[in-house]
Amino acid sequence: MEHNATITVRAEARREDGECERIAYTVPGAFEQTAAGWAVVYAEPEESGMAGTQTRLDVASGRAELTRAGAVSSRMVFSPGSAFTSLYETPYGRLRASVRAASLRARVGAGGALLRIEYELELGGARSRHDLAVRVRLWEEDEER
Repeated sequence: MEHNATITVRAEARREDGECERIAYTVPGAFEQTAAGWAVVYAEPEESGMAGTQTRLDVASGRAELTRAGAVSSRMVFSPGSAFTSLYETPYGRLRASVRAASLRARVGAGGALLRIEYELELGGARSRHDLAVRVRLWEEDEER
């Protein structure tokens, strides 16, 4: 069953040159329990730099899969100890993306869910370290956006 939810995303990226970028945003979305775990779906806001993109995050025991479609298209699989390579498609062209998760922690409860992933990303030859936190808060039935 799908539930309305508030999705808060906090991300930090540290490039090889030491520069650090941080972003945080909160958007409405949907949360559902799946046969394997849980999933979150939301539209990327303007401040993410990916407006016009829908993001889906599927979480199952020890693994998370991030899929984006729209202005930016990509698929990333996070499983600690494993590497995953795919294409990252942007309006400016395609880049080869490789991710290697260092850690993944997920928790789900009656009021929502929390996911934290630490990973390395190689995108078009540039390497960076990332810390991604996604918090899901389910709406009460009578709650408005």
